[in-house]
Amino acid sequence: MRPDLDLRAHLDTRGGGLVLALSCALIVLVATTAGLAQPLVSPTRVSEAGLTLAAARSALGLVLPVLAVTVIAGGWSDGSIQQSVLLRPGRLGLLGGRLLAGAGLGAAVSLLALLLSLLMTWAGGTLLGDGADFAQVGGMLRVLGAVLAAQLLLGLAAGVLLQSVPVALVVAIALPIVVALAGSLAALTGVEALQTLVRALDLPGAAVAAVSGTAGAPEAVAVLLLAVAPLVVGARRWCLREIP
Repeated sequence: MRPDLDLRAHLDTRGGGLVLALSCALIVLVATTAGLAQPLVSPTRVSEAGLTLAAARSALGLVLPVLAVTVIAGGWSDGSIQQSVLLRPGRLGLLGGRLLAGAGLGAAVSLLALLLSLLMTWAGGTLLGDGADFAQVGGMLRVLGAVLAAQLLLGLAAGVLLQSVPVALVVAIALPIVVALAGSLAALTGVEALQTLVRALDLPGAAVAAVSGTAGAPEAVAVLLLAVAPLVVGARRWCLREIP
């Protein structure tokens, strides 16, 4: 496995470089706006780290699946997988390298977003307002890290299983939104069986439950159904699929 080669090969393409540039631009825009604008619109003139991190989380919810899917499935969609397999015949090694490359890229972008959010919160509160509020940031970062890891894992799993950028993007981005809406509706109905079913389809929710110590059988099912099974089935398909 050579994740460094896979990452460099991906970023050297026009599409890969453009996706990363646009992703970073979106994160910078969201974090900067959220951190600097709070003192200007808040009656307390205080910039709160929690609000800035929440805004960054929303942006990363779109960015991480896009990065993960394009790293994993980009070669199948643009046809470059043929050259990759010719140069490195071991398909499992190639898949492993791309998984590590996608995970590393997602982790680096997430860290950049979190650090920039804290910096912009401090800058907004110090330069434009009456201070910055960093209360309970430690607990928030732990939960936020778990959610972002789950979103990144979902993107990687979708890319491995579906091996098509458009289809995998639809699944990786839309599924958490649909599940969140279903969870709200299930809570309104009060039907416990329906709520349990939604929990079994909520990978970010399972990650939060894991770090908070409240995970149960539905969360284990979510991990198996949305992460483990797609990776196993997708790896087998990766090895057996005919190169276009």
